[in-house]
Amino acid sequence: MNAVLRGDVHSIRVGHYSNIQDCSVLHGMKEKFGVFLGDYVTVGHSVTLHGCTIEDRCLIGMGSIVLNGARIGSGSIIAAGTLIPEGTVIEPNSLWMGSPGKFRRRLEEKDQEMILMYAENYLGYKEMYLKEK
Repeated sequence: MNAVLRGDVHSIRVGHYSNIQDCSVLHGMKEKFGVFLGDYVTVGHSVTLHGCTIEDRCLIGMGSIVLNGARIGSGSIIAAGTLIPEGTVIEPNSLWMGSPGKFRRRLEEKDQEMILMYAENYLGYKEMYLKEK
């Protein structure tokens, strides 16, 4: 499986210790919106990120769609299958769910620890693969 980071019409930046899982697509909008991921971001399987900004320590759940001009605040979770419409600005440490996505609750420290755990797990996979080669 693979992911597509299509930087043909605008830039894409992936921060340190971030991971993009199978079948995800990142694409910008010509002359308007790039895709920018902060550090320790986990992008689940089959996610579409189009012209948006995902700040540090976020988890974007499987099958989610985040559209042009949206900004996901640091330490947030976008639940699996959530649609974040164009121009939506999400406050830090928020859980959003649904289609269209809606705020559900503020995240607690245990949620923040889980977000970092997912990112660190994928970093561990990288180390494992490098040792195999």
